[in-house]
Amino acid sequence: MSNNPFLRDVDAARAAPAVTAESLAGTALGLKVGALLGRDADGPYAVVPLRGVAAPQAVAARVGTGDPAVAWLDLRAASTALLGAYRQQALVATAGGVALIGLMLLVGLRDARRTLRVLVPVLAATFAAAALIVAAGTALTLFHLVALLLVVGIGVNYGLFADRAHAVEGEGGRAVRTLLVVSATTLCAFATLAVSGIPVLHALGTTVCAGVLACLAAVALVHLPA
Repeated sequence: MSNNPFLRDVDAARAAPAVTAESLAGTALGLKVGALLGRDADGPYAVVPLRGVAAPQAVAARVGTGDPAVAWLDLRAASTALLGAYRQQALVATAGGVALIGLMLLVGLRDARRTLRVLVPVLAATFAAAALIVAAGTALTLFHLVALLLVVGIGVNYGLFADRAHAVEGEGGRAVRTLLVVSATTLCAFATLAVSGIPVLHALGTTVCAGVLACLAAVALVHLPA
């Protein structure tokens, strides 16, 4: 046995068993290998990442006419299509949620005019908040859509407080104080999310803050003069 540490390591490597995926389990390299090698119902498979591909369509065409056991997957295109489908579903769900809110208002108020007076300013304020976010250079994501639906719910509450001031004499001052307190509480809570460095929390916080301010302005313009 050689006294040279390098030569000893070479001799130990020669005598060591073959490296397998199981022998790498629990290591950083094992995580990488596990992401590239696997087994499904058709047998084992391997993922070969490609970088710097200038013509992905040409590679896809070449793979499609070659070995049927080899498949091409454009992660960027697949991710874009997946997010597009999720965004479309979120828009449909948001529209359904708004319609359900409008129906519940109509059932509770029993007056179509009062329902519109509560709901329309809130919807206009929500669209204004979304437009402001887009104008600031931020693309709307699923988290923004979820936050906007929350804004609709919050704004409807503001509209109901203001609408009650029309129906009950002497409720004007109380309604204004209530709106100021609840909106300040909401802004304080979501402002902490808006300053977060986590993109999801930041998106929720900024969207709700912008929506709350827009809803307050819309409710004030529509209801306070009366």
